Amino acid sequence: MDILGQDGPAAARSLRQTLGISQSSFSRLAQSLGDELLRVGRARSTRYARPRRIDGVTSPIPVYEVRPKGEAQNVFLLHPVMPEGFWMENLTEGRGSFHEGLPWFLQDLRPSGFIGRLVPRRHPDLDVPGDVRFWSTEHLLRYVTRHGWDLPGAFIVGDAPYATWLDQISRPGNAVDAEDRQVRYPAIANAALGFGVPGSSAAGEQPKFLATRRTNDSQQKAGEKCRLTPVLVKFSPPGEEAASRRVADLLVAEHLALETLRAHAVPTAHSVVFTGAGRTFLEVERFDRVGTRHRRGVCSLDALDCAFVGRDRSDWIGCVDALVHQRLMSSDVLPPVRLLELFGLLIGNMDMHFGNLAFYLDGVRVTGLAPVYDMLPMYYAPRHGELTETLHSLPLPSPAWGDAALPAIAAAEDFWTGVARAPDISPEFRRIGEENARRIAALRDAVRHLPV
Repeated sequence: MDILGQDGPAAARSLRQTLGISQSSFSRLAQSLGDELLRVGRARSTRYARPRRIDGVTSPIPVYEVRPKGEAQNVFLLHPVMPEGFWMENLTEGRGSFHEGLPWFLQDLRPSGFIGRLVPRRHPDLDVPGDVRFWSTEHLLRYVTRHGWDLPGAFIVGDAPYATWLDQISRPGNAVDAEDRQVRYPAIANAALGFGVPGSSAAGEQPKFLATRRTNDSQQKAGEKCRLTPVLVKFSPPGEEAASRRVADLLVAEHLALETLRAHAVPTAHSVVFTGAGRTFLEVERFDRVGTRHRRGVCSLDALDCAFVGRDRSDWIGCVDALVHQRLMSSDVLPPVRLLELFGLLIGNMDMHFGNLAFYLDGVRVTGLAPVYDMLPMYYAPRHGELTETLHSLPLPSPAWGDAALPAIAAAEDFWTGVARAPDISPEFRRIGEENARRIAALRDAVRHLPV
């Protein structure tokens, strides 16, 4: 039926009127098309669509959810339909819905960042554009249904990556003994760079890789041979050149920011910093993983904004407030998001895009704010090999800061004081820490005069 191929899914009544045929004639036509026609819904809500074939992808596409506890479940089936989009069959609730593109909760599976931009080079079998920014939804599905077993969040799309995940549970191929990290991590970093440096890294994208830390310690449960912890590892260039040293300083600063926020009762990703082969490494535990067997669902503010808000993306709190008003999440998230956004401005984090704030999911329901990550003073990052000589601008005190003002200032002052005292930070950046700590402390008096 060319009508469905051009115009997309439609109800039987609409199709009969367009074709000018009776109900009985339509029924015979639908039956004759067999698998070339997808029928969904019941009674008057029944709709018809033409299945769409995606090169290299078997349909329907199963979507598995790996739960924080218990076994993984096949929760959805994705049926590609013409001319574009999907019918998403919800297997747990016995219903479904049409989507113009991939459902919003799968949008974060799209490769991005340093690791994502290396995907085409790591998997030449995909026959996809070398720049992931130009991937279509079909390119993305080709990738995730073959190699997407370790992507962010709890969803695994396709049978092949699900089988790989099952194989990796007890014997992950990227496992590194904790005591060997200072030797193994430099080798893994060199291997990652061996695929080439993505072009966007020149704009500040931090080189990184995924690993699984294997620990033997006294805290293990009886009968366990070791503890397996999925981690993300960022690393600096080797050497003591000014730009390399500054990148190392920022990795230490990121660790200090997470530690500081946690001390101020804000959940953050757990991290550790160490050196090896002339590089500084920041190892961050993945909060979307519970060991290697279980996972927690997460989604970025970016995915939520695109699906439900569509703001100008000028601030986190405005978008989150819009999501709260739509009852897509609890108002409990507003105070910590306001504090985080203000803290980021106070420490010079110029990279607070919507992909750097995440929320936990239970299925497709937002349950709360995920731990903080990627919080660091990016203003001071090298640009084209040059270091800035000026301090970042502090935001002007505003009544909009509300109850977050004093807590954010206290946390920011503690952060910069920590930078100033950190022995593994360069003398030049420690001086920046000292000056910023004084500047932040001076804001206290101004904030006290704000109307309550």
